[in-house]
Amino acid sequence: MKITINKFTLSVFFSLLLLSFILDFEYMTFLAVKYDYLGFKNSFNFLKFVFAKSILISFLFPSLLLFSRSSLLYSIYIVLLLLFFIPISILYYFKDIGIGPFLSNCLLLIFFVLFSLINLSIKSYRINSRITDLIIVFIAVSFFLPIFFHSSFHANFRTLLLEDIYLTRADFQKNSTILINYLFTWEIKVIAPCLFIYGLIRRKYFFSFIAIFILGYIFLISGHRSVYMALFVLTFFYFFGKSIINKLSYFLIILFVLVLIIMPTADFLLKKNLLHSILIERIFFDQSLMTYCYFDFFNHHPIFFSESLFFNQFFTYPFDLPSANLIGKVYFNNPASHANTGIIGDGFMNLGYYGVLLFGILFSSIFLFFNSIEFDKRYFGVFFLLIFDFLNSSMLSTFLSGGLWILIIFSLTIMKFKTD
Repeated sequence: MKITINKFTLSVFFSLLLLSFILDFEYMTFLAVKYDYLGFKNSFNFLKFVFAKSILISFLFPSLLLFSRSSLLYSIYIVLLLLFFIPISILYYFKDIGIGPFLSNCLLLIFFVLFSLINLSIKSYRINSRITDLIIVFIAVSFFLPIFFHSSFHANFRTLLLEDIYLTRADFQKNSTILINYLFTWEIKVIAPCLFIYGLIRRKYFFSFIAIFILGYIFLISGHRSVYMALFVLTFFYFFGKSIINKLSYFLIILFVLVLIIMPTADFLLKKNLLHSILIERIFFDQSLMTYCYFDFFNHHPIFFSESLFFNQFFTYPFDLPSANLIGKVYFNNPASHANTGIIGDGFMNLGYYGVLLFGILFSSIFLFFNSIEFDKRYFGVFFLLIFDFLNSSMLSTFLSGGLWILIIFSLTIMKFKTD
């Protein structure tokens, strides 16, 4: 079996190690100081530190195998290490928490590597480009119009400056419906992002403009920060780098510049920790903390998917609040807080460690499926956003309300135009 070691894989290897130490420093000097009331405690355990760093180094070696087999799986694996494993490992030795969440993230990575060894090829379907143009625009517009008219044109332009975010979000949720919520998430997570990239690839720039308008308007009425981030992610991964490997290298470079230069400079000039809070607390550590909370609360008390309408017919949900609000109430003294979790915490909440195993297998199978399709690599930004969805949402939510089922259909049809 061919293993590839070159300057790029070595640079990624040491970049992740360096980033892990930078995030250690940020945890000590920022999170444990500014957000200790949320649970970011500094109870450093040296033995756990050595153990976790050793495991991180050991997980970097399988990346060499993945690099030899698939640029997509290699890049996703690196992102998993960066967003899933490193933050939970830092919590493991700084909060001195139990080993369960840490080992569960290890299992996810192990399953991902094992599934990458499977050779699978799935046929995609070519559709006439003019028909595809009509289909994707029709889907995007028809899903957006109910949202547009339901909002009654109540757009809050202060959200562009990241102000009134929670007020706008609360107002949107108060006046929303189940249908609007589904259309909303399908649009922002799959349909509009795919339309944006599709328009650029096909040089149908009006299509991309439609996608920008949809995402921009939805952000104004909902205050959903992921919408704000989506366009930057999609644009970056479209224009930077000709292959997925190139895109990953540019991403790591930009991340270093952002963390070491832009973030401290901007916060110094603004005289507040805005970028620190968004990047360090929200993106890197917030969901790892949620994972710990779910492991702590649901330890030995799985709910067997009883929150879902289907499994609720067989198992009784034992609490009077939804799980996200329940965690908000117990750990943050705020039952109105929607403290949702990603696939690791969700799996443990529903089936204990069997749920972690099940979702690790499902997650790995999903990306094995995408890897078996020759889609245009300029859509990589869409898959990067999908990783964030798995980090912040349950498996069932990602598949249904998150629009994963739509992305599967798109990957088999409209996304195959050019391969690298």
